[in-house]
Amino acid sequence: MPLDMRFGADDLLRIRFAISPLCETHEAVRTLLRTDRHGYHLPWLRRMRTALAGLDLSALWLLMPSPRPGYTPDFLGPPPESSLAPFEEELARVRATDPAVAHAELAKSLACTPGAAESPRGRAMLTDPAAAVQELADATERAWHALLAPDWPRLRALLEAEVAYRSRQLASDGLEKLFADLSPRITWSGGTLTVRTRARFLQIQDLDGRGVLLMPSVFVWPDVVSAYEPHWQP
Repeated sequence: MPLDMRFGADDLLRIRFAISPLCETHEAVRTLLRTDRHGYHLPWLRRMRTALAGLDLSALWLLMPSPRPGYTPDFLGPPPESSLAPFEEELARVRATDPAVAHAELAKSLACTPGAAESPRGRAMLTDPAAAVQELADATERAWHALLAPDWPRLRALLEAEVAYRSRQLASDGLEKLFADLSPRITWSGGTLTVRTRARFLQIQDLDGRGVLLMPSVFVWPDVVSAYEPHWQP
């Protein structure tokens, strides 16, 4: 079902590009669960077998509903504040998450998977969200070093090239053609950007001046995803 993002004049002034090693780390972790993405990443998956043998990703996987669509807490990958922040800076923002925000987003995510909130780990996360934030940050840091850091210079170069291409496209052809060329799942009409996601219901967001952050991803492709609750920039 589609996600409709409704633009106002201020939103058009707040469209930007960024690359996020933190979000790419979580998408790499998610790819291990999403067998429909495996065909695009078989060489990488084969290389990761040794690294995965000693890597416990269960805390992160609990918050990544699969195969059914669901919600993953936004605080795990907050919108980057700069165009290319180092992984360590992004992870520091995760560790600084307000426990009240963490509790609300954890509860919403756990509710997407039957029995998750009642599981021992789910109950522990909801009882002590501050500790859960640190546990999830630790797991993310281990995943980064095991799954992404060795390949990051090459992946970053690819993502930077994509941003450069899209920036030139925006300058030469304008916003309407940029959106039209991103993916067949994305359409622009009458001030509304429609993204066809895996969600099973229609979602509508009034951007209310927040604009939109565009991030290329190696591991999301060929899907298109949109994230973030209303207090975050989508």
